[in-house]
Amino acid sequence: MGNKIKNFFKSKIFIWTSFTLLVCLFIFVHFIGPRMIIGRRTNDKPYPKLANFELKAQDFIVTSNDNLRLANVFCESNIDTCYGTIIFV
Repeated sequence: MGNKIKNFFKSKIFIWTSFTLLVCLFIFVHFIGPRMIIGRRTNDKPYPKLANFELKAQDFIVTSNDNLRLANVFCESNIDTCYGTIIFV
């Protein structure tokens, strides 16, 4: 009886079945599991407009070397003394 169990664990069917189950478990834990916890993003809410925030903002476009047009926004400070600059990329 013990010899049959040892042969079963060494068989190709058991090895391939175990490998397939491990790959499926990895895919579930890595890709599907987090989606079930976090949920999907929806595009129901539009992005906020700069006009809603009462900023001194100017839109401008920069053309790159490969002729891509990059939209930019320059926002000035609302206070007299500026302590730093923040650049978002």
